Amino acid sequence: MFQGSRVVITDRLHAHILATLMGIPNVAMDNDYGKIEGIYSNYTGRFSTAHFAQDEAQLISTVNSLLKEDRP
Repeated sequence: MFQGSRVVITDRLHAHILATLMGIPNVAMDNDYGKIEGIYSNYTGRFSTAHFAQDEAQLISTVNSLLKEDRP
């Protein structure tokens, strides 16, 4: 499902982990439980493809930056 995607935007932990491990740039926002930020802070944040957004403005900014980097 993610294959060929330029950027994945998600608020689901497993989607964030899958995209990260596949090497696909992704931006995750947390859910009500706070577990995505915890995983990002302790593990996935070490990967260059993983990004975390605290709010919608940061999400949009990060996605735009990733898409600009992706251009040939």
